[in-house]
Amino acid sequence: MIRVELSADGLRASVVLEEPVELAELRAALEEAGVVYGVHEERLQGAADLSRRPEGLGRALAVAHGLAPRTAQPATVELVVDLGLAAGRMDARSLRMDYRERGLVCNVHVGDVVALLHPPVPAEHGRAVDGRLLEAPAADRPDARVGEHLELRAHADQPGVLELVATLDGVVRIDDGGTVSIGLLYEVPGDVGLAVGNVTVEGSVFIAGNVQAGFRVQARDALRVAGSVEDAILEAGGLVEVQGGILGGDWGHVHGGAGVRASFAQNAHIESGGDVVLGSDTRSTIRCSGALRTEGGAGYLRGGEYWAARGLHARELGSDKGAATRVEVGRDPFLAREHAMVSKDLSALRGQLKKLRRAREIESVRRVGGDLSRTQILSVRRSMKAQRELDRDLQLLAARQAALEAELDAAPPPEVRVDHKVFSGVELLLGGARHVVERSGPGGVFRRDPATGEIVSR
Repeated sequence: MIRVELSADGLRASVVLEEPVELAELRAALEEAGVVYGVHEERLQGAADLSRRPEGLGRALAVAHGLAPRTAQPATVELVVDLGLAAGRMDARSLRMDYRERGLVCNVHVGDVVALLHPPVPAEHGRAVDGRLLEAPAADRPDARVGEHLELRAHADQPGVLELVATLDGVVRIDDGGTVSIGLLYEVPGDVGLAVGNVTVEGSVFIAGNVQAGFRVQARDALRVAGSVEDAILEAGGLVEVQGGILGGDWGHVHGGAGVRASFAQNAHIESGGDVVLGSDTRSTIRCSGALRTEGGAGYLRGGEYWAARGLHARELGSDKGAATRVEVGRDPFLAREHAMVSKDLSALRGQLKKLRRAREIESVRRVGGDLSRTQILSVRRSMKAQRELDRDLQLLAARQAALEAELDAAPPPEVRVDHKVFSGVELLLGGARHVVERSGPGGVFRRDPATGEIVSR
């Protein structure tokens, strides 16, 4: 007796034998059961042979297999950059784990290969063992899409595969639909803390929460924080804007290449290549190439040290509690710092050149009247080359020093404007002149009188 069994999906046919059979009988049984596709002749012969052994009887023996349908596969993107969070990074010097380095942001540059685009695989219909067509199901998701600032390039070693190459210095982004793109804005949906780690972006950053103490955020362009900053490092080539306050400490600082704005600052260290605009400030150190102004808040500047190249404007300056407040306007603090460094280097270089010339003079006196050996000739040549290099460096530094002095001298006449009140003890430095307010009184506009060189107010 031959019993033919078909699987529920129609992709397999088996025979169960109760007694020895011949190959022709097996074929006839399959034909009677409607099995016309995928019959394995070797398996049929094997089943016939097994029917003559006791262990071959009563068992289901697969003798035919159909062709399973193949679902269409959409085009897929395989990232070759790392977007995964790391637990941290080991410091090679201290051998301690820095848990703030999470590697959350993936920065790329023009020409970097970001991902591989694999082509779609078409659907393929199947065939049941009884000859029925088994239709392939449709793809369960759309093809991967390529977003902005990526170009496609044929892969050198994998035919049909395309490389996604960055055309912009920026951040790799993947939206909910799986589209890969390069953008200039990176968004942190909450706080910058241990869950996120330090953030470094080739573009701009928006932080929906706060920046917790001990963390660092760096952006090539603008940086905006919806919350507050707590003793953290913020550095941006563009504007730094903090909707809350900047709370400083012993470690953190804020630097904005194009300016800094915040509701208030306290014990902070702030530097800016543009203006600094605060609602108020207490005990901060602020340096800026632009103006320092208070807007939209209490309007006071108390107990801090303030350098502003283009002047200062506040509602109140100083404190009735006697907190030391120092203001210097009229000189760009960063140009002044560079000028001091260049002057120091120039002085050291002149000292080296003087020693070299003196050494050459002594050597010349010693060698008068005698022929020089090859070693002595080489020594003289090296000495002359070193002097030429020092002379060139000296000229470059002197030119930079002159340019800095000209830029510092070209600054507009500075002024300090106080709308409401200035307190005793406030120290003002304007264009080289110094004035200490002796009595608290109403505000005014403080300027340096070019005729007397003294600071006057009106």
